[in-house]
Amino acid sequence: MMCKELENSELNPADKAPQYDLDQMIKEMTPDTFPDIVDWGEPVGQELH
Repeated sequence: MMCKELENSELNPADKAPQYDLDQMIKEMTPDTFPDIVDWGEPVGQELH
């Protein structure tokens, strides 16, 4: 059972989700913001190469 406050509300979390622009994010990248390379080691199963 919902509480009365939420029952008639227009609550929609997707409306408040941040909007990202991939092109803008890429433009703002600098060598300092590149992620570190991770060495996951040798394949241990049926991984694709």
